[in-house]
Amino acid sequence: MAQQYDIIVSNPPFNTEDYKTDNEQRNRARFADAMPFEDFIEASDLLLSENGIFAVIIPLKQEETFLALATTLELYQLKITRLKRNPTTEIKRSLLAFIRNEKIDFPIDELIIETSRHIYTTEYIELTKDFYLKM
Repeated sequence: MAQQYDIIVSNPPFNTEDYKTDNEQRNRARFADAMPFEDFIEASDLLLSENGIFAVIIPLKQEETFLALATTLELYQLKITRLKRNPTTEIKRSLLAFIRNEKIDFPIDELIIETSRHIYTTEYIELTKDFYLKM
């Protein structure tokens, strides 16, 4: 049996548009055909411990599909956070967290990264300060 983990966090390859480059390594890192969501979720399910949390960041337009695929493996929403670059932009990304036990009520919220160029929101700073040297 594979080693299991209490938390899995990933920014999986998710691009599906046709603007690949001549750099195969770069394409593998960015495009979903290198690891389709079905395969990614299945691998994460195998590696996730019974009480673990599985978290990803994906494009908002793929959120519904990803949620449905996760549910087929009995991974259920713990939290959904929708991400905007600034207050006037559209939501582009979805941060999803899953657990093995179904929760009827789970929070859905929104996170804005910047109020203006390089002026980060308090919420974003609090979330990322342990990962960035200059936050």
